[in-house]
Amino acid sequence: MSAIRLSIGGVEPLPDLPVYEHGEAGRGRSLARVQAPQEGTLVLWSLSPGFRGGASWRVASGAARVVAVGQEAQGDAGRMGGADCPVLLVTGPCTLEWVRTGRLYGSPPAWRATFDGSKWAVEPFDLRSDEEREHEVLRAQIRAAEDFRIGCELRREAAANELARLRRRAEEAAAEAAKAEAAAKKAEAELAAFKAADNRFAALAALRKS
Repeated sequence: MSAIRLSIGGVEPLPDLPVYEHGEAGRGRSLARVQAPQEGTLVLWSLSPGFRGGASWRVASGAARVVAVGQEAQGDAGRMGGADCPVLLVTGPCTLEWVRTGRLYGSPPAWRATFDGSKWAVEPFDLRSDEEREHEVLRAQIRAAEDFRIGCELRREAAANELARLRRRAEEAAAEAAKAEAAAKKAEAELAAFKAADNRFAALAALRKS
C-alpha cells in the first residue's frame, strides 16, 4: 500500500492518488500536500485532539521520516482546539507516539502505533513512569490497609457493644434469678408455717376428741 491514514481507530488504507492532502485549509489551519512515494508507505497521521485541546507527537523509533505537517483546528475561527497533521514516510519498522489533551470523554490520552514491517498495531499506553506506577500501587496498598484497619476497628467496637449488651442481660438475669430465689425461699417459709399451723390444728382436734 502506498498510503494509509493512521488514527486512534487504527489504520485505514487510502486509494492510490498522485498527491495526498492532510490537514485543513482556512483560518488557524494549513493543508499539507505530498506526492505519492516511489517506495515505502506514506502515513497521514490524524492525532484526534480533544475538544478545546491539542496533541503532541513524536517518532519514538525506527524508519519513519516527517515529510510534511499540516494543521487542523476546531470551530469556525479555529479557537476550539487543534493539532498538527503530520505526514510521514515509513520505510521499515517504527514506533509512533502521541498524547492528546482537551475533553476526551473517557478515551485514553496516550497512544502508540507500532509497525513491525508487515502490519500495524495501534493501542493506548500508560504515560506514567515505572516509579509512578510503583507509587500508585503502594498508595493503593496503603488505602487497602487503612480500610482494613477501619473495618477491624468497627468490628471491634461492634463486638465490644455486643459483649456489653450480653453482660447487661446476664446481670439482669442474675438479678431476676436472685429475686426468684428469694421468692422461692419466702414461699417455702410460708409453706412450712402453713404445715406447722395444720399440725397444731390437728393436735388440738385430737385433744378435743379425747
